[in-house]
Formats: sequence, C-alpha cells, structure tokens
Amino acid sequence: MIRAFTLRQLKEHDRREAHLLTLVDSCTTGEVRAELLALRRDWRDNGRWNRYYEAREGRVHGSRYCSTLSETTAMRALWWFSGDPVESVAGSGRLLCRRCFPELPGGGGKRKAAACPGSGMRARCGAAAGGCREVCPQCGADVLVTPSGVLRRHP
Repeated sequence: MIRAFTLRQLKEHDRREAHLLTLVDSCTTGEVRAELLALRRDWRDNGRWNRYYEAREGRVHGSRYCSTLSETTAMRALWWFSGDPVESVAGSGRLLCRRCFPELPGGGGKRKAAACPGSGMRARCGAAAGGCREVCPQCGADVLVTPSGVLRRHP
C-alpha cells in the first residue's frame, strides 16, 4: 500500500527498521521478520527514499549491499539522515563511498590533485624511450615520459 510520508515519518520508519535489524541478529522470531519485511515494502512502494549506512571504517554507503563491502562488514543505519539529500550527509563531514555516490565530485573520498593540462600529451622522445624526461609545454615542469610515450600525470 502506498502512503505519503513526511520527512519526520521517514526518519522514524528507518529508526524502527534499524532497531529491528539488531533484533533479527539475536533471534529468529517470525514476528520481527514480518514487521521488518513490511517496513521494507513501505520503503520500496514509496519511491525508495535516500538511506545511509556507515561501515565500521567510517565510510557512508547508500546501500548495505555495496560491492565494496563484505558480508561480515559491521554497519549501522544512519536513520537520522533518511530522506535527506546526499549533500547534507557530505556536509556533515562524513566520507562517502565512491561507488554508492558517483555523482559527487571525487565520490566523497580522497581527491586527486588537479593535473596539468600537459599530462598525457604525446612526448617528442617517443614510446621507445619510456623513462626519459621531457619539459612539459604547458607548465614548463621536467616530467617523466611513460613507456607508452606520453607525459606522466603531474600537478
């Protein structure tokens, strides 16, 4: 059954589900499992609002089934962020998973330093001379040439 949820109701819904998940691990009561399935059905039938889970190492995921996690990874639901946009979670200072949130610049993790536009340009010394050095025509830096004959990435 589709219901309209307010943001407060979303948070309470996910808080209840997080509590039930801890009970499922400690017991096999059919009652708990039935209520958990009903909560998951509500989530699915009502547009699958944003949910966030924090792994033990501190990275936040948008799903408990992210491919970067193992079956034994300890996780906790961040139910107080339920329904909130990804930017509000990122703004809280938490690290976000790059696989779960590819739309964010840098995916929320460590970011590579900006590269010089000369990075990747074809070198004059050629591919056979991989390991030679050349001056970047863009920034003037002395840069190593890769075995494929292009200037190595540099700031």
